[in-house]
Amino acid sequence: MKIRSHTTLGITAAAICGLTLLPAHAGDSNVLILKQEGTANEIFVDQQNANNSQVGGVDLVPGLTLEDTTFNRIDLTTNEAGALANPATQIGTGNTANITLEGEGGVVFLQQGGQITDSNNDATVAINSGLTGGSFAAILQDGSNNTANATINGSLSEVNVLQQGNSNQGTVAIGTTGLPTDNVRASLTQNGDNNNTELQVTGINAGEYSYTVNGNNTSTTVPALIVTNGASVSITQSTLTSR
Repeated sequence: MKIRSHTTLGITAAAICGLTLLPAHAGDSNVLILKQEGTANEIFVDQQNANNSQVGGVDLVPGLTLEDTTFNRIDLTTNEAGALANPATQIGTGNTANITLEGEGGVVFLQQGGQITDSNNDATVAINSGLTGGSFAAILQDGSNNTANATINGSLSEVNVLQQGNSNQGTVAIGTTGLPTDNVRASLTQNGDNNNTELQVTGINAGEYSYTVNGNNTSTTVPALIVTNGASVSITQSTLTSR
């Protein structure tokens, strides 16, 4: 199942599209809920042999800080109005997203741009869940010229990339087909401008990981690599100057 949406004209080219897609194979429940505001926004979704995939329909719950943001998946079958009110969103100009879902639980949340003047955000999400994977991925890009990559492989994974600011580059990778990935959660948060950071997790058993950057111009020459047997790890980097 492949879906391509490309806006070229108008402020709202695809206002809210609540689509229940034809299944890739029997038993699948593929759902796309998409909102595009602005021009030249493009999203490409390739669900492959997806099971319970869902791209939009996730409620963002702000926390006291950006890294405290939480997400609630909304079931389209039991709360259609709530799911349609929380689409995968592209706001502004020239935003690009490439989303691939393969197998089991799926679910992706995406928001590119926080206002109509934002532009040129790029996001790539890949979920490839095996071994009863109940994966969930979230990418939020509030600003312009941000690049985000997130990869999930196995088990009951969750990954969040949150970017607030401009010209940030963030990468999160969990497992990357080392099999299996187990109960892994990971998050990379960039709050500022011109940050280039990377988090890699090889999940062994349970784990909860976080890598937060507050400030500007933070760069890691090597990714923050975490290999664990269940420890909860949190890394925070702050610069003296703020946005």
